[in-house]
Amino acid sequence: MPSRQAKAFNAVLKQVFSGQSWAGDDLQAVRDRNAARPAPELPDGVTLNLMDLGGVPAEVFEKNGNEKGWVFYIHGGGFTLGTARERREVTQFIADKCGYDCVSTDYRLAPENRWPAQLYDCLASYSAFASRCGDPKSIILMGESAGGMLVLFLALSLKKQALEHPERAAVTMPKALVVLSPCVTHAEHFPSHKSNIETDYILSDMILNGLYEPLFGADVSEEILKDPIVSPLYGDYSGLPPVFISCTDAETLYDDACELYRRLKEAGHKVGFDMQEGCCHAFQIHPSLMPEAEASLSKAFGFVEDL
Repeated sequence: MPSRQAKAFNAVLKQVFSGQSWAGDDLQAVRDRNAARPAPELPDGVTLNLMDLGGVPAEVFEKNGNEKGWVFYIHGGGFTLGTARERREVTQFIADKCGYDCVSTDYRLAPENRWPAQLYDCLASYSAFASRCGDPKSIILMGESAGGMLVLFLALSLKKQALEHPERAAVTMPKALVVLSPCVTHAEHFPSHKSNIETDYILSDMILNGLYEPLFGADVSEEILKDPIVSPLYGDYSGLPPVFISCTDAETLYDDACELYRRLKEAGHKVGFDMQEGCCHAFQIHPSLMPEAEASLSKAFGFVEDL
């Protein structure tokens, strides 16, 4: 059963998003509203530095005493929304409570920037950061929703680069991948994309209406949509780091998480899985608001630390 806090958060989301369809939304108006919201207060002992990583703006949170490594966080938002600043609730929490310093970057958004601009920005910023920190094996790649998909894209791209340039393989590969409420395919629809519309007040019918269109346009072939660099569900994860997957049974992307877990498990890949009941999509980014979020993050870090 969902916690009292999760139920209350769902009630607020239902009121805010009731009857809303993502189709035809004024993206700039949504971006402006999100940007106008106040950022959470910086926790005591946590410092924030703004920097450039490979030409991409980044936020870096550090705290004295953090010795577990780094989290490289990629925000979600359907590839059209979201910023590092808007994810400070979770990135600051990671630095403050989890023992990891955290970096989060602002990749270019669609539809102004078509695919693969988002992947290129993540590759550039991650590669610059991996070189800067000196020990990629201390890095956890983490992201929610579309950011979870970008985590998988990034890992598959790092593998491709390593195959093409073996001398660089040890320089960039992270310790683990953590994907929170991820989208994993643009090529097909799973039952939860429709069956969970009434319980997913954030995404609603967004997946059914074509998450890929802002990235690629409406006229894109199924062959392209099934390419692993477009839909990471179909990628070869052999040789990649272990993966931890977190989801909720109430979100439209529930089956995405389950199908990714099933395929990785069948392939013999090291994989962890956590499902929370009745929470909103991407609940994990609200650890100060609901215990399920804190619990799922704790399980993710526990998985990584047991490797």
